[in-house]
Amino acid sequence: EIALLYAFYDPNSDQPDDLQQEYSLAANWFFSGHRNKLTADLTYFTFQDPGLGDEEGVRFRLQWDISV
Repeated sequence: EIALLYAFYDPNSDQPDDLQQEYSLAANWFFSGHRNKLTADLTYFTFQDPGLGDEEGVRFRLQWDISV
């Protein structure tokens, strides 16, 4: 299973240049339904801050979920 995500957040709509955005690509591998699955995602994010300027970064996560 593959998923794409776009999310944004504007902490103060009255203030310009404070938008936060992220773009993610995720994949799930199910070994025993939702009780045993592996999830990997790669996210590119940007932050605008009037005092600090623009920031950006990349995050990779790997999660193994085992439920009983």
